[in-house]
Amino acid sequence: MNKVLFAFDLDDTLYKENEYVDSGRRAVAAAAALQCGSDGDSLMRLMADSPDPLGAVEKATGGCLSVEEMVEIYRYHQPRLMMDENTEQVLKELKERGYDLAVITDGSSRRQRLKMDALGLADYIPRENWIISEETGADKNSSLPFERAEKMFPGHRRVYVGDNPEKDFRYPNLRGWHTAMLADLKGENVHPQTIANLRGEFKPQTVLTDISQLLKYKF
Repeated sequence: MNKVLFAFDLDDTLYKENEYVDSGRRAVAAAAALQCGSDGDSLMRLMADSPDPLGAVEKATGGCLSVEEMVEIYRYHQPRLMMDENTEQVLKELKERGYDLAVITDGSSRRQRLKMDALGLADYIPRENWIISEETGADKNSSLPFERAEKMFPGHRRVYVGDNPEKDFRYPNLRGWHTAMLADLKGENVHPQTIANLRGEFKPQTVLTDISQLLKYKF
């Protein structure tokens, strides 16, 4: 069998990032309820309705928790996240077929690892294959994360699966990877998908309407 690497973006690819937003807000509301005697459910509704969610909580609690404190709670809480069954089945099937799997994601090491642990990602993708921008020294607006993957998996055909055409596909395209974008059919992603006016190297080579379409790839 040919050696193949399937590398995945994390946020809005392996799970919906709005679930993380909700989890973080719940952590902030719980902290405010505990430390300030506030009603957590009311604070959740307040954050959902405000263009400045944390500022609104700071005002509602009379400054009991500062925005800076809430940012720390939000960033480093233990998130409650789940992969959908379809995504989990795809990772399981790719692993069983003998393909190598990796994650290439931007963000802080602690925060991204908390997310991946919450998703149970290590059941499918070994921790040593988690490539995180804070650990590599550059994000996906450079070639460095993809170069790291190439060194880890020499001689492989490589596929990168992401969601954000602003940064996910340019460098893997330029380096000879196959790129696939998971389409945001419901408009739920944090970063809207607009590819019509992008230069060629920013565009994915394949658009997936369902992640299970990866299982039809022939190598």
